[in-house]
Amino acid sequence: MYHIIELENGQPMIFEQSARQIKSYLIANGRVFSKGYVFKDFKKDFNVYLVNSPLVSYYSVDNSFVLTQVTQNSFQEVLCLKTSCATLVFNNKLYVFYLDNSLMGVCSDNLTEKHCIVENISSSNHISAFVNNNCIFVTTDNTIYEIDLNFNVVCKQEINLSLNNLPNNNTTNNYKAYNASSTSNSYKELVYNYNILKRDVEKLNNKYNELSNYVGSMQEQIRRLRLN
Repeated sequence: MYHIIELENGQPMIFEQSARQIKSYLIANGRVFSKGYVFKDFKKDFNVYLVNSPLVSYYSVDNSFVLTQVTQNSFQEVLCLKTSCATLVFNNKLYVFYLDNSLMGVCSDNLTEKHCIVENISSSNHISAFVNNNCIFVTTDNTIYEIDLNFNVVCKQEINLSLNNLPNNNTTNNYKAYNASSTSNSYKELVYNYNILKRDVEKLNNKYNELSNYVGSMQEQIRRLRLN
């Protein structure tokens, strides 16, 4: 799989992901220069964020969430959390939400400033985050929170919906049928819709990964043919 970011000077950088290795390349003057293997503790979930300052994240071999700032000459680790995290990009900023016996959050504007959003939440909860109608929402196992840009809770709603309860046929029909029969409030509808979309995005990601791997193998074959 390949990921491309644009550095602050406008120069493209390519990350090649294979197995548990990440290799980086710089493009300059029409040529590709290898910078070798980076993030040698990489385990899974490599992501790039095209925000004010290019950032990448991954989970390391000890299951820590690692966030790194990328420049032309260096990779600087700016955040390391030994817990599951949820990330989203909003208004050209990266937001990271995580559980550390409380719901916590940080923003790429100042990654050293950690905000306690809600106290006394078990770190064993699953966490996710998404944007809807220009509002940030964070979900744990049983609750959805609307969060403002200052990491304050605008409102919250208890939920009891999961992907396991979703039917497997057409997504649009599922949502219409749910809306027609449900007496739940708007937050539950929002979570239901989000879970359906999340399932479909996971399917699309799998297809994208298959295509990316295929394209990568074709590019490697073309490179070898040119060398011969």
